[in-house]
Amino acid sequence: MKPFYIAALLALGPVACVDSTPALQVLTVAPPDTDCVIPDDVGLLRGSVNLSLTDSYLLGLNVVSNLQGSEVLVGGNPVSDPNSLNVYLTEVEFSYATEPRINVESETVAIYGSFPSADDGQLLINLLTTKAAETLKAQIAADASVEMVVTIQLHGKTTSGSEVDSNEVKYPLTVTNEAFACPDNQVPVVPADIACNLIGMNGVVPACAAPPTTPTP
Repeated sequence: MKPFYIAALLALGPVACVDSTPALQVLTVAPPDTDCVIPDDVGLLRGSVNLSLTDSYLLGLNVVSNLQGSEVLVGGNPVSDPNSLNVYLTEVEFSYATEPRINVESETVAIYGSFPSADDGQLLINLLTTKAAETLKAQIAADASVEMVVTIQLHGKTTSGSEVDSNEVKYPLTVTNEAFACPDNQVPVVPADIACNLIGMNGVVPACAAPPTTPTP
């Protein structure tokens, strides 16, 4: 980033304060597909989760590092490490606000991930901690729904030891606890050989089929 010169700014008159660009920036968010692939060209503005079908809500984050590392030479010899601004993630912070109000505890979860300086990447996270899912399931009736905003922020350190944070992401979720039942004479089909089970998220429900027949001896 280019430096800001206070004297030059004062000469132009009063100036409003501007927040600095975060070291890590979450650009878009989107749910993964069943292969756990996160799209990088589309996003989802809000989601839904049915806690009678799942205790999780998977969300993919497209993240870019705004830290620019460069090699400094003195007399032709390097005096700095261009990799010193690589970022290593250490934790993700979740907080929850609901309407109607439910006291869902904020939590910080240990994670590991890395981003080279001035590079981008993806993260797949579960927005619902175990405590959050248990609290919501206990408080939401079968015929009710709760509007919830999950605030997500990533924390980490650079290779040189400086602490870095991402921007905060606020993701809205409609949370229900509605029982699911297949039509008569059918049973839910358990998905097999998929990396990401999306049942219960964003309106996805189990497939139903006739129960397997038992061979007659």
